[in-house]
Amino acid sequence: FNKEEVSHALVTPEGRHLEQLAVGFPYFDNISLKEGWIKGEINPIIIACIAELDADYNSLLSIQKNEFQVRDGYKARILDRYKLGLTNLYGFDHSSKNKKEKGIIRKVLESVPHEKK
Repeated sequence: FNKEEVSHALVTPEGRHLEQLAVGFPYFDNISLKEGWIKGEINPIIIACIAELDADYNSLLSIQKNEFQVRDGYKARILDRYKLGLTNLYGFDHSSKNKKEKGIIRKVLESVPHEKK
């Protein structure tokens, strides 16, 4: 890692996680998400996957805007992690029988760039 990559790794995804906790996610009503998690209606692993995908997406946007000067290999690792997050959400969407979970997953997938599966 170079100095910019270390700064990016500490500031961008972790800052996004703080924003998620303080403000919520931009994809859906965060009160119903919190209630669904507390009541056991939404798998916390799905929420964690959404949080990571959102942080990786935000990280890629900051690189695209040249907020941090990172090498291609560093950017490729974040992109790979983002794609893995999408794959995980597709898997949960196909395997879940829970309408609330499916609704949340689909709102995220409608809001972030990806290849349709």
